[in-house]
Amino acid sequence: MDRARGDRPSRVNESLGASPTVDRTASCAGRSAARRRVGLVLLGLAAFLSATWVVARVQGPLRAPSLRPQLEAVLADLDGYDAVVIGSSRIQRGVQPEVLDARLSAPGRPFRSFNLGVAGMKSFEADRVVSEVLAAGSSRLRLLLIEAPEWQADAKPLHMFTARFTDWHDPRRTWLVLRSIWRSEGSLLRKLELSWLHVRLFFTRLSNYGSHERFGSDSGWSGRVERMADVQGYRPLEISRGNAARRRAAFVADPSPYQAVVRQLRHRARGGALSDSSRTRRYDRESLRQQVERIEEAGLTPVYLVPPLTAPTADFAALAEEGLIPHLIDLRDPLEYPELFQVESRFDKEHMSIRGAREMSQAIAEQLEPVWTGVAAGDRG
Repeated sequence: MDRARGDRPSRVNESLGASPTVDRTASCAGRSAARRRVGLVLLGLAAFLSATWVVARVQGPLRAPSLRPQLEAVLADLDGYDAVVIGSSRIQRGVQPEVLDARLSAPGRPFRSFNLGVAGMKSFEADRVVSEVLAAGSSRLRLLLIEAPEWQADAKPLHMFTARFTDWHDPRRTWLVLRSIWRSEGSLLRKLELSWLHVRLFFTRLSNYGSHERFGSDSGWSGRVERMADVQGYRPLEISRGNAARRRAAFVADPSPYQAVVRQLRHRARGGALSDSSRTRRYDRESLRQQVERIEEAGLTPVYLVPPLTAPTADFAALAEEGLIPHLIDLRDPLEYPELFQVESRFDKEHMSIRGAREMSQAIAEQLEPVWTGVAAGDRG
């Protein structure tokens, strides 16, 4: 009986002998289930991307009321313009197309421009607008005047997750802003914070979250677009109410703080300190180079414009000397352009009055004239 018991494998031995087979079977089943889960995730992602692509094509871009009327107005008649000026409210309130047109028109060759300046527009959003203008194409358009970009990676809390701020976060510009963040001199924590913000904005745009339907006609919207076309995009602040009117009243009541700033600006100009050397060192040259290349490849001439600012900027003259800026119009010097810094020329500290816009536009037209003469001569040739 002892030997018989010894001849039979014990239950423990049987269990030990069978366990590898069981383990292999369970392992294969686990891998199969994992592959199915990954497949379902990829299928869901593909369905999501397909659905958002369809929705985006049906409803079109986000209709931010502070940007889209101007943009739709110029794109609807892009063959009617020789130049488009792109930038912030300093451009929208400071450039009068009728002044440019009068100076640059010639017998048999009328010149026509459009002011595509929009309040709050920063460099990466302006780059998106440049792309939309280039993508539309035009047989007549020859010049793009762009407010000299600083490529700011920071975002004001007021602008976060608004339709406009979300809309420019396509793959290309999200990559540009992330690259700019990590090449900046900010702290690691700040870089991570900004990067996470822009990644979230990218996926918000990708999902069409917060967008709205665009079906049927919209007479109110069409009226806005038509009004922008009638004035060629220029809108003086004098016609505004609310906060703008209150800012104007405060500025006129006591312009002494602004006058003190201008005195300091003159002092800096005499010392050649209108630029911030630190901004120039960390300037995003690659984004600027790519923008210039895209414009020139489209057959257009880029001209970069620095409005009569009171705060230091990057040294755009030095960037022009490096060959990064083909044509530069710099209006920051109060010694060279004293009329642009008079109280009467300002609506408030940062924006031009109607009178100041006329003077600013004349200064731009004077410097733009030789550029336009060369472009027009090339067309004739």
